[in-house]
Amino acid sequence: MTKPNHRTGKKKLPEALARVSHMEALFDKLTLALRNTPERIEKDAELRAAAGELAAYQASGDWLRDYELDEQGMLPADLKRGVLSQDTLYELLCSPEIEAVLAEM
Repeated sequence: MTKPNHRTGKKKLPEALARVSHMEALFDKLTLALRNTPERIEKDAELRAAAGELAAYQASGDWLRDYELDEQGMLPADLKRGVLSQDTLYELLCSPEIEAVLAEM
């Protein structure tokens, strides 16, 4: 775990909060679609875009920076942050329906 750098973290905190909230909303949307209507994922442009955006987030340094902010206790306790779970996002993106979408991108 990275040592807390509260000065740097505080500067980037509003950006991180907005990003985590946005990614959490995409995560929830895809999870719900996967659970209820998985066949829609390949056909729905909005869901395809959400999958691409979440995959890019996971692959970028943003996910790790947001995760580290959470580990340092810098994110508010009431912030929904399932997307920062080490396994949850990976498992969603590795589902066959979403892997198929990502392979076509």
